[in-house]
Amino acid sequence: ARWILDEDGDTWQAGGLTVNGTTVFNEDSADKDFRVESNDNINMFFVDGGSNAVGIGNAAPGAPLHIYADQAAPDDLGDFDNYHLVIQNATDTGKTAGILLSTSNTEYGGSAIVHYDTGANGIGDMVFYTKRSTAAEPPVEIMRLADDGKVGVGLASTDPQALFEIKGATGAVGD
Repeated sequence: ARWILDEDGDTWQAGGLTVNGTTVFNEDSADKDFRVESNDNINMFFVDGGSNAVGIGNAAPGAPLHIYADQAAPDDLGDFDNYHLVIQNATDTGKTAGILLSTSNTEYGGSAIVHYDTGANGIGDMVFYTKRSTAAEPPVEIMRLADDGKVGVGLASTDPQALFEIKGATGAVGD
């Protein structure tokens, strides 16, 4: 079976969907929206053709990607179901999950936040990186929140030894 879009571009005829290759929706850039419903959400996935934005749970996205849900992370911080967005590596111990933020389309981005898994069941450090030069090199670590509660700033990829450790150019606090 197949889906058939009528001539006015607004109505789909019922049927199954079989795709055997690349599928493009709205190749002519018409101001038409695309929506996927779930069991309890009529706007589970919504592409706003006029504003070039995607809404998840939202029919009026206010940003290129706008996620809307009634979630309560503080209720149970460890439960995936309580978050608006979960970024997870496909494997466990010793792996990472991260977000890269950049205003450039070069090989290396500007800033990053990375979770380093240091043990079973999600135990790990959260590390913040920034890019310090225009050279083709990755961002460097500027701050680490270790899994034991210690915080290190300017330690160049080493675990902090004190509850709060800052290292400047000469190694003195406040440098």
